[in-house]
Amino acid sequence: MDKIKVILVDDEASCLESLSSVLSSYDDIEIIGSFDNGNDASSFLEKNHADGVFMDIEMDQVNGFALADYIRKRFPDIAVVFQTGHAGYALEGYEYDPADFLVKPVTVINIERAVRHMKERLNRNSDSAVDLDEKIGISTGRGLSIVTVKDILFAEKSGRKVLDERIETNYSLKELHTILSPYDFIFTHQSYLVPVWRIKKVQNDPLPLSRDRYEELSSVLNEKGIAIH
Repeated sequence: MDKIKVILVDDEASCLESLSSVLSSYDDIEIIGSFDNGNDASSFLEKNHADGVFMDIEMDQVNGFALADYIRKRFPDIAVVFQTGHAGYALEGYEYDPADFLVKPVTVINIERAVRHMKERLNRNSDSAVDLDEKIGISTGRGLSIVTVKDILFAEKSGRKVLDERIETNYSLKELHTILSPYDFIFTHQSYLVPVWRIKKVQNDPLPLSRDRYEELSSVLNEKGIAIH
């Protein structure tokens, strides 16, 4: 099993040291970075993969809630554990869907609980991942065609027919969207369905992108950690 890669963010050096000391005792956890402010932490996450973040809430420059909001939008699969000296922050903190919430002074037992909850969150995220190797049946006028999801380039409405990969189907594009949306297929135009994981460029050629679908596409890409500027 791969180690869980985590970063620590706290503007109190003693808290960083004590948390690092406890987490270093876990064979399946690797601390890949420690930071005393949110700006440095966010810059690190832009260039390095992390599975989890242990972060303080009360910090100068960028506080823990602002950092958590950034992580939730840019890296939704990262599990966050808050830590703070004020239990009153707990209610507001849960708005950011943390794996756990630690109140200082943090104990070994509480850290153990937080690690367990982080692992549960990461396992849940992994279980919900899209399986592009899955095979699905597409109804055609003559029967059923079995296709592997990752082999589908796009779906196009042509006249009264829908062309999926090179298969002509009797499904409407809306019906096909219902089938394919769990695999991250979205409308880029009223006549086209495209898998998000195939998108390399956003332009009107070779497939059209309608103006009213641009914002939806931008939002989806942002959720996948791809910023549109």
